[in-house]
Amino acid sequence: MGAESDCRNVADDADPRRIGTPSDLKREFDLLRRTAGHRRGKHRLSLQDLVTLVRQHHGSEIPRSTLDNYLSGRTLPPPTVYDAILQALDVERAKLRLWGDAWDRLDEARRTPPGNDSATNPLPPPQSTESPDPPSQSGPPQPEPPRKRRFRRGYVLSGLLVALALTAPTAVFVITTSGSSPRPAPASSPELVECTYKPVGEIIRVHPTPNFDTERGFETINDVHQTIIGSCRPTRAEPGSETCGVGPVPVNTWIQVRSPYTGWIFEPCLRLKTNHAA
Repeated sequence: MGAESDCRNVADDADPRRIGTPSDLKREFDLLRRTAGHRRGKHRLSLQDLVTLVRQHHGSEIPRSTLDNYLSGRTLPPPTVYDAILQALDVERAKLRLWGDAWDRLDEARRTPPGNDSATNPLPPPQSTESPDPPSQSGPPQPEPPRKRRFRRGYVLSGLLVALALTAPTAVFVITTSGSSPRPAPASSPELVECTYKPVGEIIRVHPTPNFDTERGFETINDVHQTIIGSCRPTRAEPGSETCGVGPVPVNTWIQVRSPYTGWIFEPCLRLKTNHAA
């Protein structure tokens, strides 16, 4: 009884809302390692334990030295590895959003140019990359633009987007690399042969173009049971490896999707469920 109570208290102490700096991330990871270790009859999970567990969730092995850098806060892990670490440390799915928010804060902080008082304020407000307008001589100050979230987005809007997609089954959006707005494809297009997919892991990205560039933003699907509707025909584009279980040999196929988001998903991140073709 006492051991269970101690484990429960440690789990309560691991709070991603307190993460604002790399040292904060290390502290919370340490608390999670202790909690997960107690559940397995250990003081805490060892580095080798985590190498094994992360490989099971990520699909490929992360070197010990690299994983140690992630756990110690020296390096911010990529989103897919970060999610695998959280799963290896038994983080509840209901708390993944808070941990994703913590990743966003750390990612934004490391992108903040030096000299912005980041040492005393690790979570500065986002800085616009555009030239500021001349200060107005009158009127109230304009509010800061909302912070761009990079790790996970879309729990709230996914249901609405699915509903909209179901009410307009005769159109899909064609994404171009020229920066133009999406446009409906004609109903007679052969590309409208669609399939239903499921994610292969807890977190996969929907990119605006078929490449891994994150500077243009992306949407994130966090539910392994989420239904994804897209083209049955893959498109050859930017190759990738060590992603969604891909080994060292690159894969260069992408799937264009229209639900729950419009964009492109790296094909190895999806598994086929059904074909919509009549």
